[in-house]
Amino acid sequence: MNLVISKAGVVQRISLTLSSAVFDEIAPLLLEKFGAPERTTYGEVQNRRGAKFSQVEHYWQNSADHQVFYRKYAGSLDASVLNFSTKEDWARLYLPKANRKTDP
Repeated sequence: MNLVISKAGVVQRISLTLSSAVFDEIAPLLLEKFGAPERTTYGEVQNRRGAKFSQVEHYWQNSADHQVFYRKYAGSLDASVLNFSTKEDWARLYLPKANRKTDP
């Protein structure tokens, strides 16, 4: 688990690593909670022996620019990732250092 809280006490990011075996149980709960995703992408991942597995990623974003994504496979076939982040968190991660603002 990764949790980022600003100096003001606002949650900026929650990232959970879950078993990929529970993806088909958790995804419907997220669909029920957040509604239809803004986008769902499908692809394939491959293990070292060449076997291919279906990859799925659901992505939601609300009007406050809070983002949630749930990816079936993350780094290995045993792990999935569920991530919540804010616009401020994305800016901190992806803006060049010279353009970053410090926490309020």
